[in-house]
Amino acid sequence: MGGGACCRFDLFDHRLYATLGELALLGRTQPADPSRLTRNRCPYQQGPRCLARENRPLGCRVFFCREEPDTLNDGIYEESHRRIRQLHERHNLPYAYVELISALKILREFCR
Repeated sequence: MGGGACCRFDLFDHRLYATLGELALLGRTQPADPSRLTRNRCPYQQGPRCLARENRPLGCRVFFCREEPDTLNDGIYEESHRRIRQLHERHNLPYAYVELISALKILREFCR
């Protein structure tokens, strides 16, 4: 699959997670279509493109919608996530690991 198909979480029955720091970075980009959240789809997707490409969370960077598991990405993810956690600690940022779409829905309601 390609061209943003992975961002349609409802079709692939998968969930991506992000830290609070990653959510803060993601929030620097305006969503293309916030109503996509009601369908459990990424609001930063516009057609096949990710408008938050530069600020997207690690889970988005390493996830590929393939049927077979990609164990190479598991190691990359674990090491990168460890570094993200260290950044939270070094800068005294609160740390939480949250499901991306649920967190974006909460933030959307909170910011109204």
